Amino acid sequence: MNGNFTLILFYSLGKCFTKAGFVKEGYLRAVWENSDGTLFDTVLYAAILRDWQAQTITPSKIYDVPY
Repeated sequence: MNGNFTLILFYSLGKCFTKAGFVKEGYLRAVWENSDGTLFDTVLYAAILRDWQAQTITPSKIYDVPY
């Protein structure tokens, strides 16, 4: 497989993280390199302690930035 791709595993992990109260905070393109030289993307998730304690989710403001 050549070029950039997102591992299917990330979709499953993302679903688990979301169910556990984590919020998608970022997306890094072509940051991890396999031994064969292909690159793949990764997604960053985070949980805030006060959200965890209050059993709430503060939405990420990543999409509020117009650029």
